[in-house]
Amino acid sequence: MTSWRHDDLALDLAHHLAIPSRLVWTDMQIGPMHSHRPDVFTLEKSYSLPLPTVYECKISVSDFRSDITSGKWQKYLEFASSVTFAVPKGLVNKADIPAGCGFMTRGDDGWTTIKKPTKQVAKLSVDHMMKLFIDGYGRELGQIEMQRKLNWEHRAEEKIRHKFGDEVGKIVRDLNSARAMIRYYEERQEKARERGEKDAERIRALQEEEWTDLRKALGLSDKAGMWEIQREIHKIREAQRGGDESEAVSALRRVLNTVSSAIEQYERMRLEPKPEQAA
Repeated sequence: MTSWRHDDLALDLAHHLAIPSRLVWTDMQIGPMHSHRPDVFTLEKSYSLPLPTVYECKISVSDFRSDITSGKWQKYLEFASSVTFAVPKGLVNKADIPAGCGFMTRGDDGWTTIKKPTKQVAKLSVDHMMKLFIDGYGRELGQIEMQRKLNWEHRAEEKIRHKFGDEVGKIVRDLNSARAMIRYYEERQEKARERGEKDAERIRALQEEEWTDLRKALGLSDKAGMWEIQREIHKIREAQRGGDESEAVSALRRVLNTVSSAIEQYERMRLEPKPEQAA
């Protein structure tokens, strides 16, 4: 079975979903910085029923479970009619997929829909549409410009080769290849930066969720600051030293265990070798 990299799996899915009646975006941020960034996002070319759909690609069980536990996928329903999880065949089972979500697997013979999602009514805001249009149009122009530049370089190489001979033509061709390689690594660096932003968003969401649970366990408001949290923890520790372990202390212990487990799970996910590294 093929070992997939995340971006390759998303691109493969995008090619599978691309048909004349559908618009497809990959890794497109739907809004301003730090807003949602689906792996694959589609719109049907229909004024009355565009069905904005999110596809989340997962190549590791830990990443999949992290999204399910944090409920990250539910945030996509703010602007999507449905969410579908897309994974390499055998990674997870149909029973692991949240209710209402779709499920697709990629085997050696292509993509298979295991479970269709439950669709809801969803409307994209003007901001969402502008983001899709501006960034999507910019990407398309970039691809056109890149192809135009490659064609121009090829014609220039042929002219130089005919005028100065094969040896000079080869030098120019090698130079252009080096430039193309630089552009390739610059694009990879930009992709890595964007992926880092996405991971940072996930960490912030996880931290905020656990801090909210901690505030609730301590009986504090959602707006309670660090000083108030430390004060309540100090009170509980004092009570514990006196042998008075109340229900609040037990609740706090449970929340702290949850926080520790979540942090350990993230660290395992972060340090887990990618398929190409393991190979």
